Amino acid sequence: MAAIPRVGSLFIRRIVLIWVIGFWCQLVQAGTIKIGFFSLAPHAMQEASDMPATGAAVDYVGRHVVPEMAKILGTEFDAHFTVLPFSRLLHMLQTGEIDAALTLAKTPEREEIFRYSAEPLTSMQSGLALRKEFPVYFVDTPESLRILRIGFTKDGYVSPWMRDSQIPLQLFVGDKNVFVTLLRVLSAHRLDAVYNPTLITLKYEALKLGISSQLRFLPLPEPQQGLYTVFRHNILPEWLQAFDLAHQRVRERLDYATLLSEYLETARESYAP
Repeated sequence: MAAIPRVGSLFIRRIVLIWVIGFWCQLVQAGTIKIGFFSLAPHAMQEASDMPATGAAVDYVGRHVVPEMAKILGTEFDAHFTVLPFSRLLHMLQTGEIDAALTLAKTPEREEIFRYSAEPLTSMQSGLALRKEFPVYFVDTPESLRILRIGFTKDGYVSPWMRDSQIPLQLFVGDKNVFVTLLRVLSAHRLDAVYNPTLITLKYEALKLGISSQLRFLPLPEPQQGLYTVFRHNILPEWLQAFDLAHQRVRERLDYATLLSEYLETARESYAP
């Protein structure tokens, strides 16, 4: 007896292939790459819920890299930015609800589940915002920090020196701008210091809050770390390759530090006493 062709299986495979091709075409033509970020001023931020996202990283990626990426892919699309609490950002990136996330540090655990851009957007120096009544003027060993109540965000990146020193951190969750919350708690004397792997964020937010004069900003004794654009695990290889090439081209004509310095200067003019 002749074998009966497996028409059903072949038919299903063809349908799936057609759906994938159609989805890709629709995605390219639809014109949106969904990018999430957590508030990390002046790199990425949203002043109010009814205002657009701003910041050096938002401008650099949204206005320069993504349009160049579209040219490389031969289509037109733009970037849609959404501010999220940090834990929610990682969850949505892992589940594919967003395509990419801005300004994430690189860790072995994240590299297993996400796809990193080839080069970082910029680098960050870790540090502390400390109330001035504490007689700590620089950090070279962890002993001077162990007695302090230091605040940080849950699931956030902890830099190598801070992690290896095993300094206890009080973790805060569920806030779209957790470092502003932490600085307010610090100003109210319910914390002694706030840690951030991006010290410039603490300086910027303290300036906006008008509490810079109450604080001392101390860098930690470790090298700077990169801040990357990170993509969901199943991102199309063409997208990641196009992003890396676009980033390379933009970097040749526009230094990220230039955009960053503009935000810092505006903050000094607007919020300095």
